[in-house]
Amino acid sequence: MVSSGENPSPNRLPCPSAKSLLDYRLHRLAVEMDKLVKWHLEDCDFCWAEIQMLGHHGAQAKVEAKPPTITG
Repeated sequence: MVSSGENPSPNRLPCPSAKSLLDYRLHRLAVEMDKLVKWHLEDCDFCWAEIQMLGHHGAQAKVEAKPPTITG
Protein backbone atom coordinates (compact mmCIF):
# COMPACT_ATOMS: atom_id res chain seq x y z
CA MET A 1 0.00 0.00 0.00
CA VAL A 2 1.14 3.50 -0.74
CA SER A 3 0.43 6.18 1.81
CA SER A 4 -2.02 8.90 0.88
CA GLY A 5 -0.21 11.30 3.18
CA GLU A 6 -1.92 10.47 6.43
CA ASN A 7 0.29 9.79 9.43
CA PRO A 8 -0.82 6.41 10.70
CA SER A 9 -1.04 5.50 14.33
CA PRO A 10 1.60 2.96 15.38
CA ASN A 11 -1.03 0.21 15.48
CA ARG A 12 -2.29 0.41 11.91
CA LEU A 13 -1.13 0.33 8.33
CA PRO A 14 -0.54 3.53 6.35
CA CYS A 15 -3.53 4.73 4.36
CA PRO A 16 -3.76 3.15 0.92
CA SER A 17 -3.59 5.35 -2.16
CA ALA A 18 -6.80 6.62 -3.74
CA LYS A 19 -6.15 4.23 -6.64
CA SER A 20 -5.93 1.28 -4.25
CA LEU A 21 -9.18 2.33 -2.59
CA LEU A 22 -10.86 2.62 -5.97
CA ASP A 23 -9.53 -0.78 -7.02
CA TYR A 24 -10.83 -2.21 -3.73
CA ARG A 25 -14.24 -0.66 -4.39
CA LEU A 26 -14.28 -2.18 -7.89
CA HIS A 27 -13.04 -5.61 -6.65
CA ARG A 28 -9.80 -5.38 -8.67
CA LEU A 29 -7.26 -6.10 -5.93
CA ALA A 30 -5.40 -9.34 -5.38
CA VAL A 31 -6.77 -11.36 -2.46
CA GLU A 32 -3.92 -10.41 -0.11
CA MET A 33 -4.18 -6.68 -0.88
CA ASP A 34 -7.96 -6.83 -0.59
CA LYS A 35 -7.60 -8.24 2.92
CA LEU A 36 -5.11 -5.52 3.91
CA VAL A 37 -7.38 -2.74 2.68
CA LYS A 38 -10.41 -4.31 4.36
CA TRP A 39 -8.45 -4.57 7.62
CA HIS A 40 -7.31 -0.95 7.29
CA LEU A 41 -10.88 0.25 6.70
CA GLU A 42 -11.96 -1.21 10.04
CA ASP A 43 -9.85 1.43 11.84
CA CYS A 44 -9.68 4.36 9.42
CA ASP A 45 -12.74 6.59 9.18
CA PHE A 46 -11.04 8.76 6.55
CA CYS A 47 -10.51 5.90 4.09
CA TRP A 48 -13.93 4.42 4.85
CA ALA A 49 -15.51 7.78 3.97
CA GLU A 50 -13.46 7.94 0.76
CA ILE A 51 -14.73 4.48 -0.24
CA GLN A 52 -18.29 5.67 0.33
CA MET A 53 -17.68 8.80 -1.74
CA LEU A 54 -16.19 6.78 -4.59
CA GLY A 55 -19.36 4.69 -4.72
CA HIS A 56 -21.65 7.69 -4.38
CA HIS A 57 -20.06 9.56 -7.26
CA GLY A 58 -20.10 6.65 -9.68
CA ALA A 59 -16.37 6.05 -9.73
CA GLN A 60 -16.79 2.94 -11.86
CA ALA A 61 -18.09 4.96 -14.81
CA LYS A 62 -15.24 7.48 -14.52
CA VAL A 63 -12.50 4.85 -14.44
CA GLU A 64 -12.95 3.84 -18.05
CA ALA A 65 -13.41 7.39 -19.34
CA LYS A 66 -10.69 8.85 -21.56
CA PRO A 67 -9.70 12.52 -21.53
CA PRO A 68 -11.29 14.58 -24.31
CA THR A 69 -9.38 15.00 -27.53
CA ILE A 70 -8.19 18.55 -28.06
CA THR A 71 -8.69 19.74 -31.59
CA GLY A 72 -7.22 22.92 -32.80
